[in-house]
Amino acid sequence: MGTTSTTAPAAEGRNTVAVDDELMDMLKQNGMVLVRSRKHQIWKHPDGRSFVMASTPSDFQAVHQQIRSLRKFLGQARPERRKNTEKKRKQTNHEQKTWTLTPSAIPVKPTWQGQLAAIAKEIRQSETK
Repeated sequence: MGTTSTTAPAAEGRNTVAVDDELMDMLKQNGMVLVRSRKHQIWKHPDGRSFVMASTPSDFQAVHQQIRSLRKFLGQARPERRKNTEKKRKQTNHEQKTWTLTPSAIPVKPTWQGQLAAIAKEIRQSETK
């Protein structure tokens, strides 16, 4: 008979154990000390701040979320993806364009009142000829 595993499936592309090791390395490299470990692990940063994470998370991607939270906590946000920066560059270039408008460059739709006034003017001119 085979043994059944109760662990959640690994997140796509990365081994959960390796990601968990990466999280622990990040905590220790930044001088954080484990203060308490019951339902939650309480880690103390040398500057006095606390980082809290669940001891037994229920989500299979929890380790990835904890790494993301730790990076944010430490101020080590990942750089933006290339596609996002290209979109932002395009938007900023578009916003930086300056437009100069002259009165003759602005197309004006004639209103019915303007059309009536133009017709009346033509009639007056034709009557005087």
